[in-house]
Amino acid sequence: MRLPIIGSVTIVVPPAAASAAPAVPPAPPAPHAPHAPPAAPLWRRLLTSPYALLSLTSFLWAFNWVLARDVRHEIGPNGAALGRWLVALIIIL
Repeated sequence: MRLPIIGSVTIVVPPAAASAAPAVPPAPPAPHAPHAPPAAPLWRRLLTSPYALLSLTSFLWAFNWVLARDVRHEIGPNGAALGRWLVALIIIL
């Protein structure tokens, strides 16, 4: 079939193939497990949740600020920096 277009360009549409392959029926759905898997523990869900981790980050920054203001006369800046690095090292290890 030819479809005319304004100007000298023509679009040619081939006719549908008469001997098209028969449609393949869809595969049957996989059987579902009788029970859902057990939920992960709360601490694991919190440590893998981006929202919980962002909230924890804000809490730790605020706690650091309050703690630093509270002990600024008893501990010098170098001792405070050493303490922060030691806590971070313990958490990482």
